[in-house]
Formats: sequence, C-alpha cells, structure tokens
Amino acid sequence: MTPTPSAWAQRLRTARATLDEDQEQMGRRLGVSREWISKIERGHKEMGELIQLKLQQIEHTLAGQGAAASVKPAHTASGIPSNARIVPVTDNLRTIPVLSWAHAGHAGTYEQIAEHEQEQILTASTDPKAFAVTVEGESMMPGFMPGDLVIVAPSRLPRNGRPVVAKLADDGVLLRLFHRVDARTIRLTSLNPDVYPPTDLKAGDYRWCWPVEEQIRRHC
Repeated sequence: MTPTPSAWAQRLRTARATLDEDQEQMGRRLGVSREWISKIERGHKEMGELIQLKLQQIEHTLAGQGAAASVKPAHTASGIPSNARIVPVTDNLRTIPVLSWAHAGHAGTYEQIAEHEQEQILTASTDPKAFAVTVEGESMMPGFMPGDLVIVAPSRLPRNGRPVVAKLADDGVLLRLFHRVDARTIRLTSLNPDVYPPTDLKAGDYRWCWPVEEQIRRHC
C-alpha cells in the first residue's frame, strides 16, 4: 500500500525528531528549503518521489544504527524498483523545479519557468538554470516513457542527434532528437518516425529549444 501524503509528513517529522534537527537542518540534508519541509509537514505540499527515496535512505540508515525502533523504512533497498534512481547524500545536490508537460507549454521564457513549478527534485546538474519536465506521449518510446522526468539544461547548446525539449510558438511542446539542417533551420525527429514524422522549424516557429541533460525513469 502506497503511503499517503499525511503518512509521509509523519515519517518526516519522526526522522527529524530522531536526528534532533530543525526544519532548516533537515532541509539541507534532503536538499530542499526550510519552507519546503514546513509545507510538507503541514500537509500543504506533497513529497516528490525522489525526496521520498532519500527519506527512505535516511530511515534505513537510522534503523540500521538502531537509532530508534519507531523509524523503519517502508521499503528496503532491494524493495525499490531496479530502475529507480536513488540520489546519494552529497553536498553537490540541489533542488530544481519540475513542470508538467502542459505547464511547460505556458512557459514562453526561462523566467516564467518558476511560475509553473509543480514540485521539486534533487539533481547534481551544474547548469544553474536546470529544470525538469514530466514526459507525456509516445513519440519517444521506448527510450522515454510517459511519466519519466527529463532534466533540461537551458545554459547549454543542443547537439546533433541528442534529445531536446522544444517549446513551439503555438504553446506546443516536443521531446525530440535535435538536428541542425542549416543556419536558419533545425529538424526534430522522434524515435517513432512512422507515426511522428520529422518537424522542420525556423527561428520564428519556436520559443526555445534546450538540450536534455538527464533522464529519470519514475515508473516501471
């Protein structure tokens, strides 16, 4: 049975009390802000999947050390799906915003990304403008599945044959492979070209086209 948001909030409070840490200290441990911890504990925010995994790591460590009998992991390490990405505890991690596919379509500029944030995740990306988008659609299956997260790096340039997320002028969003045709034209291709044919775009046809730096598979 999947824990409810209130159950996650209680587990967070329990772990924090066991560690004798305030919300700011726990936030640093999890790579989120004090305000984020406060919202989760008060039930005003749901805990993202990667934060859940990291909390489970903390619980597992505490249980192994015998810190408190009441703190037990919901899943052992072997119980976590093999394709889940578990983020190690490191000072290099930071949080970035996550947008749904639809909300990404409303972000015409990078400055508008924060307005459409749905949750936050941890990343080791060094791009200061990095953000994540939840994948929808079947155009890039099986390489990219619906529900996957792609971390987008706006500070970097797209590379031929590599995945990008493109925001079109009509508010559509595409996850495709990037190809530079000439100085004025780019071509975006899918992994299923028979169903999703290539799309040629000139500068006025899209608002931005930024490379995918990392993929996180969230579902089996």
